Amino acid sequence: MIRIKELRQEKDFSQIQLAKQFDITQQTISNYESGVREPSITTLKNLADFFNVSIDYLLERTNIPEPVGVLGRKDDYEEGLPEEARRQIESFKEFIKQKYG
Repeated sequence: MIRIKELRQEKDFSQIQLAKQFDITQQTISNYESGVREPSITTLKNLADFFNVSIDYLLERTNIPEPVGVLGRKDDYEEGLPEEARRQIESFKEFIKQKYG
């Protein structure tokens, strides 16, 4: 099953409001929620981003809702590190941006 209904209700959205957000019909949302129809990978990604959860959480493959952090965000991974380590992280991020960006 899929957690769209649960997440939609947590945000206090109706099916119609969620459908408008994604430019799809209310019936499509209803079909996703009832399991009649499965969302595409792109739709799953967009829904996960909208609800700020991982796709695995959306698909009930995990009970951990938070998406995995990515480098570039100031996430908890830097907490508790000495200043020198933080500078090295920033330096490495700049190196990656220059090389691949």
